[in-house]
Amino acid sequence: MSTRIGLAVLLAHVHLASYADDGSKNQPAAAAEVRTDATLGERIAALRLEFEAREKALSGELAAAREAGERGSEARAKKLAEVVESYQRDERAIFDKVVELVRAHPADPAAFEGVLLLRASFGDDVLEIVRAHFLDDPRMGRLCAFLSERMSNSSKELLGEVAAKNHDRRIQGQATYAIGLYACNLYDRRIKGRKLTESTRESTLEEARRSFDKVVKDYPDVTSADGTFRLADKASAELVRIANIPTLKIGKIAPNVAGEDLDGKPLKLSDYRGKVVVLCFWATWCAPCMAMVPHERELVKRMEGKPFALVGVDCDQTEDRDKARKTARDEKMSWPSFWDGGINGPIQTRYNVDSYPTLYVLDAQGVIRFIDVRGKDLDRAVDALLVDLKSGTGVAVRK
Repeated sequence: MSTRIGLAVLLAHVHLASYADDGSKNQPAAAAEVRTDATLGERIAALRLEFEAREKALSGELAAAREAGERGSEARAKKLAEVVESYQRDERAIFDKVVELVRAHPADPAAFEGVLLLRASFGDDVLEIVRAHFLDDPRMGRLCAFLSERMSNSSKELLGEVAAKNHDRRIQGQATYAIGLYACNLYDRRIKGRKLTESTRESTLEEARRSFDKVVKDYPDVTSADGTFRLADKASAELVRIANIPTLKIGKIAPNVAGEDLDGKPLKLSDYRGKVVVLCFWATWCAPCMAMVPHERELVKRMEGKPFALVGVDCDQTEDRDKARKTARDEKMSWPSFWDGGINGPIQTRYNVDSYPTLYVLDAQGVIRFIDVRGKDLDRAVDALLVDLKSGTGVAVRK
């Protein structure tokens, strides 16, 4: 449902910062200097600047780490992990200072700016401060987006209160949309190391459906807190995603999709009916995706002359289309890729993609036969389906 950001994406998109290779070394950001008589707002602002500087410095650190070894090498992976660990340690130190200030000045309007800086990285005591002092705050919509990623019942409860009690209709809509996202996230995630029961997952999915339905019907004109999109548009896409879940299982016909490739030429999945198809959702910023490319090249070469096709779905942001096209050329990715225009694009929505890479292996009739098989397992899956196609017999359903 929503996009899960694991280590691979974190390495490229820590807090969605835009990175440039500025040659910075792995050094913590300098602490902001603040007057001893500074107001709470000034202290929070200084910590925000310190945090933003640390995020910016991460760009050069990641660039340097990527030069520490060949793609996929142990040395490179170790260096990247060290960079992320250092960043998270510095982030935690800054956030601890923010939490201390918020706790010390709970009713100060500037405390809410501190809560927003924390995003969703705070305990229930901070959430209680929000409930006690800022439930009807005009900035509440910005916090709702973060609460949808904070997997705690207290977050859901607060979102429900905002949706019911905030006097701003826009914020009510933003809270309702966030409740839907929260339910989607809960549906897909392990909570405290255990999976939800199937019945709980189904009820969670129904809650998401109700929330998104309400957004579409009651808040069709309301935009996100940052004004970048209409909530009803995103909610409609999530409803499509939810409706597709029962069909995205092994043994079901894969949804047909049509669009254009990286060069703007028409591309349809149905054009490959009659062939074994590996449908791979990838992006240039996704380290595991790019690490798979050498094996994909080998697979395509080995399958020359056989009824087989590898079809990509590129999930880079709109502004990175040229980058994706150049990467495909430089990496000798000879197979076609749909252009999906960013995370949560329409094809990803149809296929309920929330992590990268995601792979679906389809048989010649377009039936999903394998999901997220990699390496040798992918080779065996393709070979088995080709044998099935040649012999005309069925293949065991596997996952």
